[in-house]
Amino acid sequence: MSRARLDSLTNCVAPAHFRTELADAVAAARRARRPLSLVWLDVDECAVANQDHGVERVNHALGRLGLTLKALVGSKGTVGRLQGAAFAVLLPGLTKDAALALGQMLRAAASRLEHPGEDSAFELKLSGSVLQALPNELPLNLLEAAEVLSMRAKQAGRDTLLLR
Repeated sequence: MSRARLDSLTNCVAPAHFRTELADAVAAARRARRPLSLVWLDVDECAVANQDHGVERVNHALGRLGLTLKALVGSKGTVGRLQGAAFAVLLPGLTKDAALALGQMLRAAASRLEHPGEDSAFELKLSGSVLQALPNELPLNLLEAAEVLSMRAKQAGRDTLLLR
């Protein structure tokens, strides 16, 4: 039995398939000597949102967020949902500066989405990281570095992206 290619909540690429696509993209970028960048986006204070607005509403908001990210990234890359409220965007051919510009646009667009709450609408803010794959970096090391840098972004004040 094969795992689903898409995450059922967000319609983004599921974690196992994203990791496979990442490995393939890293290999292709090395062969072609082209840049490959990764944007990691994580919802700030998702547990608080779940408590304040309910898991069902937050899940609906995550679904809308996934659709928005996919629409804005379009053919430039692949959007995956890697864990709970964390998304990654694989960007073959983009330098870290171009990926940072796209990541900032995605973060800003996400913060403009209003999600219906019981008493009032709520927003989801994103923190994250932007990395360009190093010449001999392993795919899983790239993901780990992106997640660690994203945690630093949250510690630095949230609603921000850090660049490696």
